[in-house]
Order: sequence, then structure tokens, then C-alpha cells
Amino acid sequence: MARYAPETAAAFGVEGHDSEVLDLEPGYDTRFEADLAKVVVELESRIAATTDPRVRQDLQILLAAARDQSNTSQLNRRLMLPYFDLGQVLFRSFDALLDPRVAKERYPAALTRLRRYTGTEAGSTPITELARARMEERFATPGLTGPWTVEVEQALDNQGRYLTGIKESFERSGLKGWQKDHARLVRQMAEHAEWMRSELLPRARTTNRLPPEIYADNLRNFGVKAEPQELIQSALSRQPDRVGLNPRTFNRTRSQPEFHRITVKRGCTSFVQRFFTPNPLKTRRSEVATDGGDRCAYRDMPGGHNEST
Repeated sequence: MARYAPETAAAFGVEGHDSEVLDLEPGYDTRFEADLAKVVVELESRIAATTDPRVRQDLQILLAAARDQSNTSQLNRRLMLPYFDLGQVLFRSFDALLDPRVAKERYPAALTRLRRYTGTEAGSTPITELARARMEERFATPGLTGPWTVEVEQALDNQGRYLTGIKESFERSGLKGWQKDHARLVRQMAEHAEWMRSELLPRARTTNRLPPEIYADNLRNFGVKAEPQELIQSALSRQPDRVGLNPRTFNRTRSQPEFHRITVKRGCTSFVQRFFTPNPLKTRRSEVATDGGDRCAYRDMPGGHNEST
């Protein structure tokens, strides 16, 4: 995590990463998957050499998590157009580091982090340029599902509040010398917002449906072992207990032909949302529904990802 999402690692207490920023350089996703493959091999080796059943169980949990993360990354790379809510990512980055509960001796690293985000630190590239490049390089790939128009529009609407929140965090910190770089970040984000309106929104999906494989993976990442179709069939057959739903709270008042819904919590959809925020397990509500017949709709529901993740 620290290599690709140092802000998140720092927020979780991993030392030595306060001034580093997320990796959106070319091939970040395939490099991440390659590193996960190495982790899997190492964990498998350790499991084979471990005799303590408790240690073996812990290693098996880590192994399953590494495999799940790799599978999620590969699915999103194959099926989804990359999308980054930079306003949210940046706000969470500074909000975590400059939290009043964090030791003040760590605060100066936020100045370096800000310069790296804006590209004024030697060897760095503005995060807005990197994000646009990662999205644009996939525009010509056929069949990719773009972000939902609602979440993009919500991100645009929230951007000003996020930037104001970053400013307030710096003001509260007592740090000096951040104002010019913050003003530069505001200008860069304004340009990025115009690009999102002109280039990304036309490619966004107008329905909240997700590809079935993505939705099923989201359920697994949140610990739901049942497949979406199994959940739907259970709802239609009035047997919620078979897939772990609470029969006492499951809605039994609807008639059989009526439109049925199962609302579940689900994990983050994208690499950045999963690993580049202080809370990578933040969830939003999702919906599985039948439209009458066997056709299934896999949908994100307003109320989470930014609201959106």
C-alpha cells in the first residue's frame, strides 16, 4: 500500500510516508498487480513453511486479501474507464495528516505533499495532469464503462468545498508558506473541472448500472459470499435466510410480481478509491434489482460514493 498510496499508509500509522503522494504514473495498475503477484508467492511460501495453525490462519487471510485486491484491479482495468475524484482524494489526504490529533512535528510534511500535488517539487508532475493522462489513454478502448454522470456532477459540485476544507486545514495547522501552492492547486483544479465537463462527462454513463462482474466483485469485497443472482432468486422465492439475510427484517410485504430490491453495502469500485484514501473501505449503497423476467440491473444508489464513496 505504501508504494502506491502513501497517504493512506501514513494515515494508518505507517511511518516515513507523510510527504509522499499517490502513484498515478503510467502503468500504476499493472505495476500494482505485479507487486501483488510477488506478495502472493511470498505468502504461499510462508504458509507452506508454517507449523503454527494460528500463524497459518493469519497468513491465509493475508493471501486471500492479496488475491482479492489483484482480482479487483484486473476487473476494473478490463471493464471500467479510470475515474478519479481528485477533490475528495486531496481533501482526505490533508485532512488526515493535519488532523489536530496528529503530532504537530509531522505537519511540515504537508507542505512537501502539497508541492508534489501541484508539480512544483523537483521531479513531480501535477496530479491533475497525471489523472487526466490516465483517463485519456483509455478513452479509445472500446467497451469500457464510464463513471456515473451523477457521481461526476457531484464531484464537480463538491470540489470548491474540498479546496476550502484544505485551506482551513492549513490555516488551523499554523504552517507557513502554503498559500501560493494552495492557490496554484485551486487554479489547476479549476482547469481540471473544465476538462471533466468537456471530456469526461460526455463519456460517463447515464444509468447507475454497473457491469455484473464488477457488482459481484464489490459484494465479495464486502464479505457477501452469495452471487447477485442468488440474492435475487432468494428475494423472489421469499427465502432470505438461505443467503444470510435476516428473515425478521427482510421485506415480505411485497407481492410476488412486484419489483423487488435488495439493498446492500458494497466496497469501493476503483483502485484509487480503494487504496488512495484514509478510509479505503468506505462504502456506498448499491442495488440489485429484477426488471421483470430474468434481466438483472446492477446499480449504484445515490448516498455513498461521494455523497459519492
